[in-house]
Amino acid sequence: MLVLMAGSAKAQSATPPDGATSNNSSTPWSLGLGVASSPSPYRKYDRNIWPIPLIGYEGSSFYFRGLGAGYYLLRDKNSSLTVDLGLSPNYYRPSDSNDPRMKQLSNRKLSIMAGFSYQYRADWGVVGARVATDVSGNSKGQYAEATYGYPITTGKLTLTPRIGGSWNSQKLNNYYYGVSQREAARSGLAYYRADSGVTPFFSIDAGYAFTPSWSAFAQVRYTHLNNEIKDSPMVDKTGMTSYLIGVVHRF
Repeated sequence: MLVLMAGSAKAQSATPPDGATSNNSSTPWSLGLGVASSPSPYRKYDRNIWPIPLIGYEGSSFYFRGLGAGYYLLRDKNSSLTVDLGLSPNYYRPSDSNDPRMKQLSNRKLSIMAGFSYQYRADWGVVGARVATDVSGNSKGQYAEATYGYPITTGKLTLTPRIGGSWNSQKLNNYYYGVSQREAARSGLAYYRADSGVTPFFSIDAGYAFTPSWSAFAQVRYTHLNNEIKDSPMVDKTGMTSYLIGVVHRF
């Protein structure tokens, strides 16, 4: 399950994809380093590249992965239900845009999202779902996501094609992509009020176990922005491709 959630627009996770790490280790701790690269949906905004320290803990009841943490309410061989907390990497800084009008807008801050995640594994694939709400008070919005993936394992390599869709509430979309009347007056951009919307995406996850304790992972993900985001005067893209790569050591 992806923990670092994007609210539809940016790199979706700082957690190694399924199959990227081996569970044949003596302790639940892991340490690694990843690099994420993703374009911003915003107009004349540079591509973001983040080095990501990956400190993980997988206990019987509690876990944290990257920038997210959770507690298992239910866990068995095939399914899990957790209550979790994650950081949405959506943000906007006016100084980062090369468009003079965009520089007149207000900041959009990171949001802390708390919610529930469910995952079910079977021979026919893995389904996951998550619902969350902003507890930071920035957007005051809600988010939901559903995914389906089919892991294909060959030797030490696991590939997982995955499809899904994410839903942003009106408040979440409007906070990150709306333009207020005051912003419109001082920037020259059109006033815009975004509504809720569903964003589809497709990804391919890869994990390779060099040894029981050392593994590498990668993800390529394409997100097709919905009309509520695309129609914003802040946005100049219809879709985005993000990348994630890294290495993890389990102790």
